[in-house]
Amino acid sequence: MSIVNAIRSDSVLELEHLLRQPGRYVNAPIKNGRPPLHFAIQENKKRIAAALLNKHHADIDMTDDDDYTPLMIAIDTNNPDLVKFLIEMGADTSGKYPDGKTYQESTENVKIIELLRDKKNVK
Repeated sequence: MSIVNAIRSDSVLELEHLLRQPGRYVNAPIKNGRPPLHFAIQENKKRIAAALLNKHHADIDMTDDDDYTPLMIAIDTNNPDLVKFLIEMGADTSGKYPDGKTYQESTENVKIIELLRDKKNVK
């Protein structure tokens, strides 16, 4: 099984097995220039994202080949639950998209805007 398939099937155990193999690096791109954490957020796999952050120390603010962070992906997929999760895990909310827009300027989702605006009350 590949890392992509382990993420898609929400298999934390298989993912952990694959990441322990020689030559595997938790922040290395696995699909379309996206590292595992980015892909997990894209696929709405919170358990996988938690394992990548807590057990494998994935870089929560790393950009992919398109200069997107996991938080940007959660914002773009209109997923307040993942936005909240990433903020709770320490994601930087002061970043900007490649086009120069802030995270708040890049969404119309009121819940996401509130989470970004008042990140200190997320926990």
